[in-house]
Amino acid sequence: MVQKKHEINKKTKNKKKTTFFDIFKKVLFWLAFLSFLITTFWVLIFSAVMRIETIQVFGAPEDEHKIIKIVEDNIFGKYFDLIPRNNLLTFSSSKIKEEVLSNFIMVRTIDIKRKFPTEIRHDIEKREMFVIWCSEKCWFVDERAETFREIAKQDLEDTKEIAIIADGSGKDVENGGKVADVKIIKLCSNLSKTVEEKSGINIDQKSIYIPSPMSGELRVKTVQGWEIYFSTERPITTQARILKRILKSKLVEEDLSQLEYIDLRIKGKAVYRFKNYEEREKELREIEIRGKTDEQEKRADAKKGEKKDKKKKE
Repeated sequence: MVQKKHEINKKTKNKKKTTFFDIFKKVLFWLAFLSFLITTFWVLIFSAVMRIETIQVFGAPEDEHKIIKIVEDNIFGKYFDLIPRNNLLTFSSSKIKEEVLSNFIMVRTIDIKRKFPTEIRHDIEKREMFVIWCSEKCWFVDERAETFREIAKQDLEDTKEIAIIADGSGKDVENGGKVADVKIIKLCSNLSKTVEEKSGINIDQKSIYIPSPMSGELRVKTVQGWEIYFSTERPITTQARILKRILKSKLVEEDLSQLEYIDLRIKGKAVYRFKNYEEREKELREIEIRGKTDEQEKRADAKKGEKKDKKKKE
């Protein structure tokens, strides 16, 4: 009996010794693991291993330096005066995206990639062009005819060299919505240049009016104050050439100051009206346009060019 008690006491002591040793091993393991985590954290965050050294921008060569400056400003300094921002793991890509998109209106998307260990890459997709579309609200609209940013009506005067289109339908559009057919947006974007090149008339591109996106027509003021009515269903180049012939053959300079509008919407005809039409014999003057077609105009221009080249050679 005494011998059994002795054996039991011995086993209990061995158990206690084993338990203490196990605890010691566990504590040692967790201390080593914690030390490893702290060391790894320090190496990744505070050392130069993951420090951003290279900033690459692709897709926007003309804005590259400005975008890099935004990135540099965002990775400068420390979080809570402790954690460096210029680290591949800690810098805020969302803040950089937000700032680039708000400062560069032609940037459609920006994709930021971390290239380990010390490089960040910015892939940018740019818009081809844009106009301003005003209905209930005013929006910037891109070449896809989609709205992408609202602009207050009182800020329209500050916009430069941007076509402004007033939609008479009053239809409201949300951000990202499509306002009209793509061809109308492209037509309006190039309207000023096309009309000036083909007719010699300067228009106010901030005064484009469309009764509705489905109306098939638009109106625009010239810098002299009179209006031109165009059809959006036919090439503007053809209508601008008709306008040029009318101004050369039918209207004298003194009449231009009293002109109210020239209407080119009807194929093969042009209608013009004067401000003081009541004092004239006819309120509307209608002119049959029996000129050359667009293709004939191009051929004629080509022949003129050939003749000039021959004269130069002679």
